Amino acid sequence: MLVHSLNPEQAEPLCYPVTREEIRMALFSMNGEKSPGPDGFTVGFYQHNWEILGDDLTAAIMDFFRTGKLLSEVNSTYLALIPKVQNVDCMKQFRLISCCNIIYKCIAKVLANRLKEVLPIVISQNQSAFIKGRLISDNVLLAHEMVRLYNRKSISPRCVLKVDMMKAFDSVDWVYLETVMEAMRFPPQFINWIGVCLQSIKLSVCFNGGLCGYFSAQKGLRQGDPLSPYLFTIAMEVLSCMLNRAYAVKSLPPHPQTHRIGLSHLCFADDLLVFTKGTPEAVGKAKDILNAFYTIFGLKCNPAKSEVFCGGVDLNVQALISSSSGFAIGHLPVRYLGIPLIAGKLSNANCLALVERITARIRGWKVKTLSYVSKLQLVSAVISSITQYWNGIIQLPVKVIRMIEKHCSDFLWSAKEDGKKAKVHWEVVARPKKEGGIRFQGSKELEYGLFSKAPLGHLL
Repeated sequence: MLVHSLNPEQAEPLCYPVTREEIRMALFSMNGEKSPGPDGFTVGFYQHNWEILGDDLTAAIMDFFRTGKLLSEVNSTYLALIPKVQNVDCMKQFRLISCCNIIYKCIAKVLANRLKEVLPIVISQNQSAFIKGRLISDNVLLAHEMVRLYNRKSISPRCVLKVDMMKAFDSVDWVYLETVMEAMRFPPQFINWIGVCLQSIKLSVCFNGGLCGYFSAQKGLRQGDPLSPYLFTIAMEVLSCMLNRAYAVKSLPPHPQTHRIGLSHLCFADDLLVFTKGTPEAVGKAKDILNAFYTIFGLKCNPAKSEVFCGGVDLNVQALISSSSGFAIGHLPVRYLGIPLIAGKLSNANCLALVERITARIRGWKVKTLSYVSKLQLVSAVISSITQYWNGIIQLPVKVIRMIEKHCSDFLWSAKEDGKKAKVHWEVVARPKKEGGIRFQGSKELEYGLFSKAPLGHLL
């Protein structure tokens, strides 16, 4: 197995004795308002009463790291069923969110804090999710560069496989995960701690406000467990190594323009893009690698949600590619990590999803009891973050910015439903505070390239 590994000096800090300060930092780094687990306590309760409960909590956590044993009652979890769609008719349409006890969450957070320090060493550059120093924008920008000119017929044959993993977190095999960590030369004591955290799980489904009894888990990672994102990244590293190895020995025909950087794929958690030559044989080889990964690890791609995007390939060859892979032929633009993936210039139509998302949020806020201050806070906290994510990666058209500003202005002054006009023009509202405004970044500044420095909706 060709995976990056730790040397003894890099692995040694993973097993240092846990200190009281490390536990305290782990506890206070968590959100105190998250839902409680079966014990009924929130993180905020322990944070607020640390002076009273800190010694007992620290002793319980240190006992685990000293003995390597964890009671199932400590690791009991209830599963909250969050529907993915409006009209749910089967279990797979629910998202399972795990609510863990606080003692376990502190243990997992301590392990996760140590684990994330070494992940940049053992995880390849193809993965950027949950890795310190790597950004989601890198994946989006690289993906944009790879599909550029896909709308032209004169380019050489190329394709991108957009792969969706079926129940990715729920399908991780614990035994194989332990084997991968051993291959990466993680210390045996650290692997044992991880194994105890996984194998002592007791689950209960929360249904109609009550718990339906406990049962043991046999595989999978819990969404809501601080360790799960990092362990899943380690699991996906095997697939990254398989694809990179096939690319290096040329058994996976390379995508044009990837020779200089050796890019075979991009992976962000379970969002996978595989780049290869636009032929049935190349796509078939990529599918063989995915099937081999499923055989050894248990993570299977979902053909119903996976697509192949082709450039410079005629329709007959596209039909052969679709039949050999079992994936449908997709058409650009497509959403990748929340951003439209396009072959040419970004248009206003490509950004309609952003405008619709913002208007949907505002529509739910249009309540007459909201004060102007409350409305400003909603715009600052929500609209700003949504717009900032898009504009941090791609340059939004001026017309789209003006549409967003108009919706924000209508919401602030209730212009649509009450027939009122804006009391103050939006350009005046957007001025800096020292000039009598609220420091709302406007579209005029965007035209001069200042939008990326101070995103729309940033209120001081």
